[in-house]
Amino acid sequence: MNVIPITRKQEQEAANHIASALETLGINLLDENFIDTPSRFVRYLMEYLQPFDPHKVMKVDFSQSHSDQGYKGMVVQSNIPFRTICPHHLLPVIGHAHLGYIPGGKVVGISKLTRIVDAVGHEMPRMQETCTDIIADILYGKELGAKGVIVSIVADHGCMFGRGVRVHDTPTSTSTVRGLFMNVSAAREEFFALTQIARNR
Repeated sequence: MNVIPITRKQEQEAANHIASALETLGINLLDENFIDTPSRFVRYLMEYLQPFDPHKVMKVDFSQSHSDQGYKGMVVQSNIPFRTICPHHLLPVIGHAHLGYIPGGKVVGISKLTRIVDAVGHEMPRMQETCTDIIADILYGKELGAKGVIVSIVADHGCMFGRGVRVHDTPTSTSTVRGLFMNVSAAREEFFALTQIARNR
């Protein structure tokens, strides 16, 4: 697992701060269930602090269509596992992303779509809304040159079921569009129809 460069000393310093906070709250860190909790929490956060270069992810595995005219349809990938932690409570946000794009002469290796979703979710704690926009902007960027992009994320939030209102089974849906999807309602309808088929299969 690749995480941000951090020295063992820095990791231990962070764990000490967490330990101090837990002790202030009255948690006995000598209890066998809490002995390594500060260090585990730091490692948990580090999993969501993995910087990446979207251009390096997207610049490989492009291919031109074999036909002279190029592929004119829509490329959709559904049910991509999505995971991040929210910046407000550092609690998990877990769900699925659904991506669609209309090629502008290039198609990307399909694994790249999943890699982008994973990378955006693990780069830093982010709101689901922000992740949705960032993924769309990357796909609509110059490497892919898509004529249109649409991104939808449906996720459950730990801050909903683990604290505060304490309710579960209340997923949050976000979506954003770029290019042709903004003005062509039939394209949006086709995308959501295809993702629904994928969910029901």
